[in-house]
Amino acid sequence: THPGGEVTVIYSANLWTPALEAINDILKKRHYSFEIHGLDKPWEGFTSKMKYYRDAAKAHRERDPKALLILADAFDTLPIQPSEVLVKRYREKPRSMPVVFSTEQNSFANNNKDIMNWYTHHNQLGGREKLIADKIATPMDPGQVNWSSSRPVFLNSGLILGPAAELETLLNAMLESGIGDGRYRDW
Repeated sequence: THPGGEVTVIYSANLWTPALEAINDILKKRHYSFEIHGLDKPWEGFTSKMKYYRDAAKAHRERDPKALLILADAFDTLPIQPSEVLVKRYREKPRSMPVVFSTEQNSFANNNKDIMNWYTHHNQLGGREKLIADKIATPMDPGQVNWSSSRPVFLNSGLILGPAAELETLLNAMLESGIGDGRYRDW
């Protein structure tokens, strides 16, 4: 564990593998504190990941509600910047929401049945019509369930960053709402 411990990486993984060991070595070199939740527990896909994240956020919130956490996919998320750089950038950038999500360029049916309405509802990037008109987002199928974008605009749970209290609230809401990942039929 890094003595400064300004940010803690929470991984959800049910198996210890050489890849996970290598990622943990990188985290140590980049000065991150980290924890692995879910080892040797049943894996039920997205639901397990969100529950393990929520439980970790709750435990950190009980010690320090403002504790900065990174919730990261254990087998495909690598830290490039040292923890000090990431924390500095997070704290210096003004934002209306304290939680930051990773994004991707493709949204398959594993998100929301109509993910594009999210942009209209939250008045982001000009809404659904502007994203389509500007060809930033284009449907990959006639039913407009799968989308591709010229830039990463679709939320992805591969990395979520924020204070423990806000993350716990967010994860509770996600679990209660039934949000899931369609690749895992556990909702």
